[in-house]
Amino acid sequence: MRPFLVCDFDGTVCLADVGDRFFEHFVPRERHREWAALIEAYDTGRMGSREVMEKECAMVRLTLGDALAFADGFRAEPSFASLVAACRAKDVGLAVVSDGLDVYIRRILDNAGLPGVPVLANRAVFRGDVLRPEFPWAGRGCGRCGNCKGGHVEELKAAYSPVVMIGDAHSDVCGALAADRVFAREILSALMKDRGCPTEHYDDFDDVARALGLQGEVRA
Repeated sequence: MRPFLVCDFDGTVCLADVGDRFFEHFVPRERHREWAALIEAYDTGRMGSREVMEKECAMVRLTLGDALAFADGFRAEPSFASLVAACRAKDVGLAVVSDGLDVYIRRILDNAGLPGVPVLANRAVFRGDVLRPEFPWAGRGCGRCGNCKGGHVEELKAAYSPVVMIGDAHSDVCGALAADRVFAREILSALMKDRGCPTEHYDDFDDVARALGLQGEVRA
């Protein structure tokens, strides 16, 4: 079987946490304390990401045009395009899997010249200035995430080996626990260390390509 790479987006494909910046920007100033309490509840495990996102979306008013203009202020990490090209050359599967919203992920990838990269994320549906999130993969995996990466990794393992998780956030833990190999920066590395699970450090996607042998034969 051939390998498959599952790449987180916020803090990974894009070094900025665009999802957090998105709501920080669009939530009205007078509700920022309420919004910060939601983030704290998520970070401490008292609230799942789907519930948090539903509450966040209910706080904001913006149009699709507003969301796209906001996304235009961010860029994909430059070495990600090289990893995508290497995977295509070696027939290695790759997808961006995120518990964020597709609207800003797709826009940033399109701006990077990567319109063909598959994106599995929560959907942003706009009705005028009302943003409603949809969760097409809800119920898979842990049940707390809007889009559990662990569920995706488990499904991919039936057809691919190794399945590799690349990330650096709380939302990557489920995927990392299920994956055959994990590439992590500081946040995910610490979370996995607490669970007694090893990870491999990377600084950029060139490190991942080298470790997987994508410049030669792909190693399992």
